[in-house]
Amino acid sequence: MTPLKWLIVLILSAMMLAAAVGFGRWAESVNPEGITEPVTTANTPDTQTPSEPVVTNSRDAFTFGASIGLLAASLLYATFAIALLIRAKSKGWAPDQLTYWIAGLAGVGLALSYLVDDYFY
Repeated sequence: MTPLKWLIVLILSAMMLAAAVGFGRWAESVNPEGITEPVTTANTPDTQTPSEPVVTNSRDAFTFGASIGLLAASLLYATFAIALLIRAKSKGWAPDQLTYWIAGLAGVGLALSYLVDDYFY
C-alpha cells in the first residue's frame, strides 16, 4: 500500500476514536446520572392506583454513547468498503488492500461497540 493509503487508514481510525469519545461525552452531558431503565411493578387486584416506576437498572452514559459512536462509524466504513468493492468489480479489477483495511476497521468497530457497552441493540 502507498503511504497515502496508510494515511487514509490512520485518519479513519482517528475519526472512529473521535466519534466514540464525542458520542460518549454527548451522552454523558445529556444523562449525567447514567442511563436508567424504569420498570413499573404490577398492580395487585386490591389496589386501584397505578404503581410508581421503580428504577432497577442504571448504565454508564459515556460507555453507551461511545458504543453508539463506534457502531455508527463502523456502519459508515462498511458502506465505504461496499462502495469500493462495487467500484472494483464494475471495472473488472480486483479489490485492493485499502478496501480490506476499511472493511477490517468496520469489523473492529462493530466488535468494539459490543465490548465497550455490552448492550445488544
